Amino acid sequence: MYKNEEHFNNDYLTGTPDVNTDSILLDVKSSYDGTTFPWFATEIPNKDYYFQLMGYMALCNKRKSILAYCLINTPSEIVEDEVRRAHWSSHLIDESEELRAEVEAKHNFDHIPAEKRIKTFDIKYDKDVVKAIYDRIKECREYYKTLIDENR
Repeated sequence: MYKNEEHFNNDYLTGTPDVNTDSILLDVKSSYDGTTFPWFATEIPNKDYYFQLMGYMALCNKRKSILAYCLINTPSEIVEDEVRRAHWSSHLIDESEELRAEVEAKHNFDHIPAEKRIKTFDIKYDKDVVKAIYDRIKECREYYKTLIDENR
């Protein structure tokens, strides 16, 4: 796979899907902790992502896409911030190796098999949803125009 850098737009939408090939349209969401990863979800936990993929499919003329949640180890700079925050919350001036190890363990998922750290949702294009998005954008533009006109 590769990271798509091509930007798409039409009269209503703009966007850059993570992966866009002849065979796949994919967007990846990275979870840095176990509480934001949809372990047992059967539906997309954040509906905003559903609409984002609808927009990408409209922009790229695709009829299906994949939303992939990936549970990855938290980047080290964020872990360091969490270690500092934990020490501050515990009113500790000197570093506690025990507390550091506890925080680091919460942000490392190497003990979980890779195949269990990826959760995908297949999304099919729905022309009615895309039409509703476009209609809402038209309404917003009309409202915005009234605000501009009132302030002239």
